[in-house]
Amino acid sequence: MKANCDVEISHRITYDIENNNVQVIILTSGDGDFASLFDYAKSKLETVRCFSAHPKNTSTMIKERLYLEIIYMSQIIYVLHRREILDTDLPV
Repeated sequence: MKANCDVEISHRITYDIENNNVQVIILTSGDGDFASLFDYAKSKLETVRCFSAHPKNTSTMIKERLYLEIIYMSQIIYVLHRREILDTDLPV
């Protein structure tokens, strides 16, 4: 089932890029199966980003894409803690 989801996600993003339905791609996955999709998206779009849970959960194939901004959820949580946003009513 997982492979089917990867194919569906890739198909939909490719379709949206080809039909000019998007200007930015932000994919929430560090799965190396999406490396070629990131390459394709970058060839067509200016902004392509990756959200991933943690560097340990991010494929080397993704990390090797030097053009790709990778934002780790673990970094976001760290920043939130440092800025004491936890004392507000924002969910974490």
